[in-house]
Amino acid sequence: MSHRIGTLEQELAETKEQNADILAQIQQMQSQKATLEAKLCNMSEKLKTDKHTGRGRSCNKSFEDYSESHKRRLKRARTQSCQDSLFWLCREGYIPLTVEVKNTRTGENEKIDLRSEELIELFGSEEEVTEESIDTLNMILLIKDSYNISGGAYHELAAICKSLPRHYKIKQRIRKLNELWNIRPIPHGIGVQQSLEQRLHVRLEHLLKVSPHDAEFVKKQLVRVKLSGGGTNIGKRLHVVTFTFTLLEEGNKAHSSEGNHILAVFKEPEKYDSVKAALEDISAEVERLNSIHISDMNFQIKYHLGGDWKFLAMVTGIDATSSEYACIWCKCKSTERFDT
Repeated sequence: MSHRIGTLEQELAETKEQNADILAQIQQMQSQKATLEAKLCNMSEKLKTDKHTGRGRSCNKSFEDYSESHKRRLKRARTQSCQDSLFWLCREGYIPLTVEVKNTRTGENEKIDLRSEELIELFGSEEEVTEESIDTLNMILLIKDSYNISGGAYHELAAICKSLPRHYKIKQRIRKLNELWNIRPIPHGIGVQQSLEQRLHVRLEHLLKVSPHDAEFVKKQLVRVKLSGGGTNIGKRLHVVTFTFTLLEEGNKAHSSEGNHILAVFKEPEKYDSVKAALEDISAEVERLNSIHISDMNFQIKYHLGGDWKFLAMVTGIDATSSEYACIWCKCKSTERFDT
């Protein structure tokens, strides 16, 4: 019995100690509460009694009343805030240049230029484009195409690296380069093409400048154009068909890659129906274009067909090399080829 009483007394003592600790914590929290209430009361009274000293955004001043350094800080902050808010427009292909906002305190409208100072300094304004900026864009475009960098990836890099030109500048440069050669999509399938007549104009004008006036093709006013095609693998699982033309009057240049000018590139199966549909515009242009007028002279055009064996066999309707009639140039049967 006495043992039980001793245990209860010990538990009672521990409970009293715990209650004392809890009461001490409550008193400490009440003291902190009183301190915070006093600070809050002092701040409220100060806000009620103090007047604006003319500093900061809380005063009734227009943007023009700030100092130049303060203006620059506000401009950077506002520009960055607007750029972050309108970032989704860039993904849709729109580039916000300026934003007009209304100051609710003064009732005045203010314009914010979203074009960064680094971008304007490096590439100039929209009307002023320097040769240095064009060279920079061309170099970036070359690197982007060489390493197969997507437009979305470059856009994210330009958003982080402020010194890089924005993605819309790259797209503008691509459009200007495409305008030089009048590149347009093929009628059916995935690919691009150019006009044979326009390309011939350029090549013949250059040929007449470098050729003597008594050249054979000038006397006859006849030019020979070889049309060629063939498929090639330009990457893993990426097969494209190219269609080119060559001016045989260019001499040794016609036997090199410099004399082989591309007319169309398309990603379609190297089959008769696919190639015919992709080259529909060029085929119609070849049938129509029998002569071309250059420098007060009218040149007649004589076409020749070229290409690798697979392309020529496809165009002429010849089967595989193991077929009975597999020769492109003759009608010799495979069983009679031994008889020369």
